[in-house]
Amino acid sequence: MATDYNNPAFDYAYEIEKTVEVSLADGLTYRLEIVHRIKGYARKDYEVRYYTQHSVSGTATDIRSQVAAPSTGVDVWVRDMSLPSVDGMESAELALESALYWLADRYEHRNNPQ
Repeated sequence: MATDYNNPAFDYAYEIEKTVEVSLADGLTYRLEIVHRIKGYARKDYEVRYYTQHSVSGTATDIRSQVAAPSTGVDVWVRDMSLPSVDGMESAELALESALYWLADRYEHRNNPQ
């Protein structure tokens, strides 16, 4: 059964068709979401959204005792808008292939400046 997004209550709809994590040789980790745009977009095609992993630390407060807990850390994924756009692709595989190309190219330029 196909999902029906035609209800007027939905302005936009997309499905994350695939998620891939790539760790570069320099230790930087990316998460790539291959998104199938379904409703509310000019074209129903695929795009890639890039995320980088960051550690966030702070002090958590226990609400019940109002005592500050020791410093805690958590990893979060932050969208990286600095990479070239990969959109308008006809398939999830083409979108992923293009995104991997851009990541490898960025890695090469960052680690082999000319």
